[in-house]
Amino acid sequence: MNISIGCAQLGSLYGIANKTGKLRQTEFIKILKELNCKKSVIDTSINYGSSEIVIGKSLKKIKEIKKFKIITKLPKLSNINTKDIKYKIFSDVKRSLKRMNINNLYGILIHDINDIKSNKKKIIYESLQNLKKNGYVKKIGFSAYDIKDVKKIINSFEFDILQFPFNIFDQRLLNKKLLKNLKDKKIEVHIRSIFLQGLLLMNKKEIPNNFLKKHYQIKKWHKFLDQNKISNLQACIEFIKKFNFYSNIIIGFDNYLHFKEVKKIFKKKKIKLNFQKFRDNSSLIHPQKWKTI
Repeated sequence: MNISIGCAQLGSLYGIANKTGKLRQTEFIKILKELNCKKSVIDTSINYGSSEIVIGKSLKKIKEIKKFKIITKLPKLSNINTKDIKYKIFSDVKRSLKRMNINNLYGILIHDINDIKSNKKKIIYESLQNLKKNGYVKKIGFSAYDIKDVKKIINSFEFDILQFPFNIFDQRLLNKKLLKNLKDKKIEVHIRSIFLQGLLLMNKKEIPNNFLKKHYQIKKWHKFLDQNKISNLQACIEFIKKFNFYSNIIIGFDNYLHFKEVKKIFKKKKIKLNFQKFRDNSSLIHPQKWKTI
């Protein structure tokens, strides 16, 4: 498994548990120097504020600039006129390459799943294939939130990468048929949101009572942590370590010390914990639907 750095917090304020603001460039560079540059991914997006610019400046300062796998994501496309989509995608990618001071990308992802579900999906997909054909990107893919979308899309198009949430509360990817299909199609699975946007790392006292009342599973989560005498961070990572269907784990870091702590836990010997009681709690797995926190 490869720890890869999610850069949402590098270019903007991200995560409900975020108390430190953006990840500083100096801290980001320290993390980059310790990552396995031949395997790890730098995962960003055109929508992540100044993220691509900071990545470009940071890569200039380290020697392994050409070895990192860099993935970025496109902005919303379904509201663009059909005749302009091809140029829009091409110009966005060229701009991203310039900002990050690189010649090509490891991957380009569709960020808004509605783009590949819209009546413009054919021209969008063809535009991505052209980028791949002409060497601007090695792989194309999409980011999704719904398993139904994943099943439909991978059977309709030839994508190389799927990025999807996976954590203690969100175990939807554990579908044998789906995982076999992804493997047969040689689609890389990159998991994200292993801390559920920071919710699973929050101290119980930090979570509003009205949120706890609505989402009673969070109380069970903290009871589980107390009973097993384990930290939030280690429990989340121990769950992820149980599986090997994915190639990369996208994690956003607050700072270099946070990265070191995460890395240390990943290196530890696995411990046995029963996580079944937390499976598929639909009221929690979609942060965009949270109203009170």
